[in-house]
Amino acid sequence: WYTLTLNYEYRRDPEDGPNEKCWKILKLKFARLLTCFSLIACLFEKEIDKDKAKKYINLTPLERLDLLAKKDAEIACTVEQIKSKYTYYMQLKNEEPSRWDDKKNQDEAYEKGDEFHKLIMKLMKQVSELNPKLREKMDIY
Repeated sequence: WYTLTLNYEYRRDPEDGPNEKCWKILKLKFARLLTCFSLIACLFEKEIDKDKAKKYINLTPLERLDLLAKKDAEIACTVEQIKSKYTYYMQLKNEEPSRWDDKKNQDEAYEKGDEFHKLIMKLMKQVSELNPKLREKMDIY
């Protein structure tokens, strides 16, 4: 799964300015992670068919999270934490580009991204535990 999201790292341009570099990293840490893993989490079911897969693909990542939250109280709690961290990311989009000139602001945002990543991995573990037969076939780090 890490390879799946790290593919976006390849697309960085060494000539990007500090603001562009920062945003590409943050997109990877938040938006792309949520997009990829929200779909994978929804597909982690005992029975999956083409129609279900299409349904999940057509949902937004936040709609997928809402669907997952209905499965279990612990998952619902994790989903709320994920949404809170994602709101932080969305609010950053309204900030002035000069915000990234300050290394402290960059480090804070990257730290929040790392926290977001941990929550996504927690969600994947929780979803996998709902189906022990599938859980045995994968590793969650």
